[in-house]
Amino acid sequence: MANLANNTMNKVKILVVGDSGVGKTSLVHLICHGEALGNSSWTIGCSVEVRIHEFREGTPSQRPYFVEFWDVGGSGSHRNARHVFYTPVQGKIHGNMCVGFRVNSKGAVLSNYEVFTLLQEVCQQSSKGKRNITKTQTHLANIAFDTLKYLERTPCKGQSPEAIHRFLEATKNFKLTKAEKLQLINLRPTTPVEMQLIIEESEDRLSEEQVEELISLVELHLPDPVSTPQMGNGPQ
Repeated sequence: MANLANNTMNKVKILVVGDSGVGKTSLVHLICHGEALGNSSWTIGCSVEVRIHEFREGTPSQRPYFVEFWDVGGSGSHRNARHVFYTPVQGKIHGNMCVGFRVNSKGAVLSNYEVFTLLQEVCQQSSKGKRNITKTQTHLANIAFDTLKYLERTPCKGQSPEAIHRFLEATKNFKLTKAEKLQLINLRPTTPVEMQLIIEESEDRLSEEQVEELISLVELHLPDPVSTPQMGNGPQ
């Protein structure tokens, strides 16, 4: 494959960067394999996925490109080592969140729950059926459907606007950034290690007691949709 890329194809390197836990790996997997990633893990350092892209497919100027997606881990503990992946590069994708997006550079970032409800509406509209659907529209509909299936296996399926509002109110005093709050809602961390990966410099900003309190607030206001409710009283 390496010889093929070097001898007959143009080669492009795309850098995928963003905060830890926002879904960069899931996005790259969807682009390269055409399907949602079932179980994602934290990226340590950098991982690389490749795909062959036909530029201007179906036209006289069509030509293949060997595209490398360099998925760079977003943990703050690796900040000083990331620069080794930054050159040479022909493009960059910045991950703002797990699946959500910005309408423009000044727009608000959507939570996974908001994207989930939006895609449900999109898929419902698509299911009504329209004539003369283009290839691009079909491709976008498939991506929306696959993304919706992925989100159905994430914490957002069990969330609601009221639950998210209560969680944000309960965490006001922790002085978290907007991005950190968003990741807490999207990822629903339940261990100190997961909290450390989401909250930058958490050891300096939060005590062990505050981390445990945050975990308790996550479990209280953002219940796991796939878990079975437990009856009776647990340990105090």
